[in-house]
Amino acid sequence: MFKYLFLPEITEYEKILDYTDNMVYTSISPGFNAYLIKDYKILHQIKKIFKPVLGEEYNKRTLVWLQKIDSRFNDHIHRDPRIYGISYILKPGGSAVATSLYDDNQHIKYSTIIKPHCWHVIKTSNLHSVSNIKTERISLSISVGNNINEHFLKMLEKNTK
Repeated sequence: MFKYLFLPEITEYEKILDYTDNMVYTSISPGFNAYLIKDYKILHQIKKIFKPVLGEEYNKRTLVWLQKIDSRFNDHIHRDPRIYGISYILKPGGSAVATSLYDDNQHIKYSTIIKPHCWHVIKTSNLHSVSNIKTERISLSISVGNNINEHFLKMLEKNTK
């Protein structure tokens, strides 16, 4: 499952691209690094977008991650521990970077080139991958509480394309 969300774009995103101060860093896999954003100005901008949609579900348990992916992560088929991932591509990593969703036998069910500067949701508990990364791909990823579950997806549904 993949859908674009009708949500406002992030302004002043250039400040986010190289920002790593005051972030908790984790290396998930070769070529995939994530930084937990702690900067108030960035978090406030995200909160202004999601608080009207998620209401009280958007709270202090909501985490915003900056993800930096390079070509070493190409074609890495995997599942996330969360059910759904809400993301926003800041830099796509090339003009033909594709996000693919797979069945349990690792056959592609759906593949798309995600437009930068658009919020989208993917069912990340299903197998998925990114391919054709040529340069660094940078995105934001939102986690609400421990997970974005079916309840949160229904709240987002009215904002999907």
